[in-house]
Amino acid sequence: MRALPSPPEPKAPSPSGDGATVPSTQQEPVPPSVPPTRPTVAPAQRGILTLRVTSSLTEVAINQTFTAEIVASSDAGVVDAPFHLLFDPAVLEFLDATQGEFLGEDGSSIIFIVNGRARPGDVAIGIGRANREQGASGTGVLARIRFSALAPGETYLRLDRSVAWDAGGNRMEVSTVGVAVAVR
Repeated sequence: MRALPSPPEPKAPSPSGDGATVPSTQQEPVPPSVPPTRPTVAPAQRGILTLRVTSSLTEVAINQTFTAEIVASSDAGVVDAPFHLLFDPAVLEFLDATQGEFLGEDGSSIIFIVNGRARPGDVAIGIGRANREQGASGTGVLARIRFSALAPGETYLRLDRSVAWDAGGNRMEVSTVGVAVAVR
């Protein structure tokens, strides 16, 4: 069998313009590479946690005790929700705090840390689920804080530095509502 001859190399015109041809050293243009397509991912929905301070009483007498509840509400699964509750320490005295049912309603263990004595007028509460694979959702009491009325006056129980995270480790948006308490 006879091999077929190779096709001749293309020749480019001579740069001198004399009609002679020289072998071409140029390669044919290569089409630009097309980057592989990536699937589009919708941005993650940020969960919203609403914290509302409610009080068993909004008007109390001197030396009377009452309980403020922090009511949580969220459609997204919450795993952590630390906050500070601020008040006028000349009007109220912090007594103690306990965890609510919101984060542990499915039987999950809760980590609950309270510091209501270090800074007068500021109760710092760290609260979160021990099992971080699934968060709590719906509406329920996050914490209960007991106070004693010290002196006549009005104070506003308001939440400060409230943050929250979901089971995916995403920081959630937090909205808060406080409540006024009058001591007579």
